[in-house]
Amino acid sequence: MATPNCSRSGSLFLVYEKCIYDCTCVINVSTMNIQNYCNTQYSRNGSANAACFCFSIRCSLDCLTRSNCPTTSEDAQECRMLENITAGCDLGCAQKYPGGLSSAASSTADSGLVWDFSNTRCLSDIIEVTPAPTLPQVEKGGSISGVIVGICLGACVLCFGLALCAWVTFSHKKRRQSMEDKYGNAARVGKSGS
Repeated sequence: MATPNCSRSGSLFLVYEKCIYDCTCVINVSTMNIQNYCNTQYSRNGSANAACFCFSIRCSLDCLTRSNCPTTSEDAQECRMLENITAGCDLGCAQKYPGGLSSAASSTADSGLVWDFSNTRCLSDIIEVTPAPTLPQVEKGGSISGVIVGICLGACVLCFGLALCAWVTFSHKKRRQSMEDKYGNAARVGKSGS
């Protein structure tokens, strides 16, 4: 995003580099780029990663002005493009580059990053502001709930057992009656003769 005077070989690069370092408190753009820093520091927390990137890009854009870097229409286009891809991160492109179409309407907090930057002076503050994910606490219901569950399960098993016994008894009688009807007394005589 830096213009020729603020690029690595430009005459204002050292001023621009120091401005970004002072703003972020940690990023030295001569040794690491912003995206790599955020991806390395906040690889396991998407919100913190997005906040890092948003905060750093804001610093980068502000430092263009503070370092007296000349800006062009390409910088305005790049600002709007960054604002579009970082949903919820208002980079202030409309204020920095008035007269062009701003993407502020399409980059709302509802659709992306929701972050309170009022507590973020440096990138290292993002860690302190980001709460660690908490696991839901499951509380044991006490001994009475265990007794109730046990009684319910026991009643279900008992009902199933009784239903199975009734079905076996009924189907056995039905089969016996069917056999007697089919073979008549011969089946009864065969049983009594043995």
